[in-house]
Amino acid sequence: MLIALATACRSSEVSKLDMEYMSMGDDYIQFTLPTLTKSRRMGGKPISLTLRQFELFPKLDVVDCTKEYISKTQNLRGSQTILLISFIKPHKSVKPCTIAKWLQEMMSKSGIDVSKFKSHSTRSASTSKALKQGLSVAQIMKMANWKSENVFKRFYSNTIEGESGNNQQNFSDAVLNM
Repeated sequence: MLIALATACRSSEVSKLDMEYMSMGDDYIQFTLPTLTKSRRMGGKPISLTLRQFELFPKLDVVDCTKEYISKTQNLRGSQTILLISFIKPHKSVKPCTIAKWLQEMMSKSGIDVSKFKSHSTRSASTSKALKQGLSVAQIMKMANWKSENVFKRFYSNTIEGESGNNQQNFSDAVLNM
């Protein structure tokens, strides 16, 4: 859930996060998606996703949580390099539909009406929250890999009443900030 919210990724993109294409620092984790995605066509530049440290609420720090997840699953994964693996043997990489199910379960446990909101709603929620927190539409479009502002306004933004400039460090800070 933290990765989906902090990156505005689709379940299909989250399922492709591969530790073979990951670089890590103290305050960030960066993944490159070398395969084709819904927003990357043949010959296009690979998508790069950066998870940034969130110091305000350590329990919501996507970098620390991801590092902890990697550490705790190390003995289960064998040669598996895809980040998210099944908790059921043989612990293979999970498909986008499994990630969508996990997101849906987390939303339900959080009190969200899952008959009205689906797993893809995390993309709308995070980008709308980022706008509300002051990120520019250009920053949001870059993070969500959108080519057109109209896509954001038409399908994802819950409320666009105007922009206030960037008063946040980065996308994940804006989304996770309460």
